[in-house]
Amino acid sequence: MPLSGLLCSCIALNIGSRPPIIAHRATQPIQALDGLPPLDSLPALVSSASTTVFAAAAALGAAAVALGGGPAGAPLGAPYPARADAYDPEAAREYYTARLPAVAARLLKLASLTGGFNVRLGLDYLAYKRMGEPEETPWPNEKARAKEALALATQLGPTFIKLAQALSIRTDLIPEAYALELRQLQDAVPPFDSTVAKGIIAQELGAPSGDAAGLGSIFKRLSGEPLAAASIGQVYKGELPDGRQVAVKVQRPNILDDIALDLFLLRLLTPLQTRVSNAARGVPTYPDDIQLATDLVDEWCAAQFGAILSQFGAIL
Repeated sequence: MPLSGLLCSCIALNIGSRPPIIAHRATQPIQALDGLPPLDSLPALVSSASTTVFAAAAALGAAAVALGGGPAGAPLGAPYPARADAYDPEAAREYYTARLPAVAARLLKLASLTGGFNVRLGLDYLAYKRMGEPEETPWPNEKARAKEALALATQLGPTFIKLAQALSIRTDLIPEAYALELRQLQDAVPPFDSTVAKGIIAQELGAPSGDAAGLGSIFKRLSGEPLAAASIGQVYKGELPDGRQVAVKVQRPNILDDIALDLFLLRLLTPLQTRVSNAARGVPTYPDDIQLATDLVDEWCAAQFGAILSQFGAIL
C-alpha cells in the first residue's frame, strides 16, 4: 500500500487555536487503527492514491478558478473553535468549500511529496512479483523505503508526524522495518525555525519590539536552539532577570489551521482511498464500505481532537 494511501486511511490530531507559549509532547498513539488492512495486503495499484490526489486537486483547482477564493496570502483559519467537542465535519465541508484554492494547493503538495515514494514502492512490488512473491520475504529496498517514509512524515507536517507515531507501534499494519524507522518520532521530531518560534514568544509575552530582538527585556538568557521538539511544538531553556531557570514552550504556528485542513482532506479522500484499496485486493466496494470508513475516520479524529484539547484546556 502506498504511503499516501496509508496516510489517507487515518489521522492523528493535534490542535491549538493560536500559537501560545506552550508545547505538549504527545507520544501515545490512539487505538482506532484496527480497521486498516496490513500494508503488505494491498500491493497492487501502488500509485493509484497519488493519482486520485492529483485528480482531486485538479478538479478543486478548476472549481477554485471558476468560483474564486479568498484573498491571496490571507490566513486560512479553522472551521471550528479550540474546544474538546468542536470537531464538526459538516462545518469543515462548508468552510473549505468557500476556500477551494487552499484545499487544492494542499492536495497538490501532498501528491507531489508522496508521488515519488509511491512510484518507487510500485517498482519494488513489481520486482517482488518477479521473484515469485516468496512468503516471509520483504519487498526489495524495504529498509531504504522505510527511511524515506520517516523523512516524508516530517515533510508532510504535524498531522502526519502524529500518524507516524501511532503507526510506529503497529507492526500488524506495517512491516517491522517501517515501524523501527517511524519509532524515532516517538523521541525526536525536527524542530521548526527558531527565528519563527522566538518571534511567537516575543509577541505572546509582549516584548517591547514585538519580535525576537525584544526578548532581552524578558529573559537574561534564552537558548539559541530548542532543547526538545515534538509534533505540537518545542521547548527552550530560559533564564529570567532574577536568575530563575524556566522552560519556554512554544506551539507550532497555525497548527489548528494546518491540522483542520488535513483532517478535511482525509475525509474528502476516504471514499477514493476505500475504492483504491478494495480494487487492489480485487474486491468490490459497496456504499456501506465507504460509510464505515468515513465513520471510523470521524470517530478517530473526534476522539483525538477532544483528547488534545483536554490536555491543553488548562492553559489555552
